[in-house]
Amino acid sequence: MTVLGGENIWGMVYGVVTIGDDALSLTGGAGYAYFENSLGFETLTADGAAVLIGGELRLGPTVKLISESHFLPASDPVISLGLRIIGERLSADFGMGAFNPITDPNLFPIMVLAYNW
Repeated sequence: MTVLGGENIWGMVYGVVTIGDDALSLTGGAGYAYFENSLGFETLTADGAAVLIGGELRLGPTVKLISESHFLPASDPVISLGLRIIGERLSADFGMGAFNPITDPNLFPIMVLAYNW
């Protein structure tokens, strides 16, 4: 994934795999971030790999328990847990997240709407 923004280029080289089925699945991935200033030819890469761990558990015909956690080098982890309400074409995720919940118990809300064409 590469994003071009004016004089800068940034992105991530990554891989993700999901195992399981519609009732229960586990997702894992890892990647390296990079940044390049195209004018000065300065290229920076992350100190280590970013890691993703997530999963879904079906609770009923239209509800799943979902979690996605990101572990970043030299940064606090981002942990989240929520519910996915699944409609015929529209789904909505409602959850809470935390930056390093062990040392900082403050939560932030998460809401995602997705429409399947």
